[in-house]
Amino acid sequence: MATRKWSSVIAHAWPQMFGTPEGMRVVRIEDPRRVPRIGLVVGEQVSMLARAMLGLTRGLDVRGELDRLLHEHLDRREL
Repeated sequence: MATRKWSSVIAHAWPQMFGTPEGMRVVRIEDPRRVPRIGLVVGEQVSMLARAMLGLTRGLDVRGELDRLLHEHLDRREL
């Protein structure tokens, strides 16, 4: 702890939302071994909110959009 040479793994959307604090840098992990998956589980009786979420996500490339935002952010920072 005393060296202050710390590292962390964060979601790739984090720098886009909050920026990179002064004195820190973002390094993309190329070809990660594990890719997180996100899912929405609904029962037989689907709530209005769940129906709306399902409607919004059909045909949406969430991963592609988050990757685009990450590259845009990293390009701006010239890492």
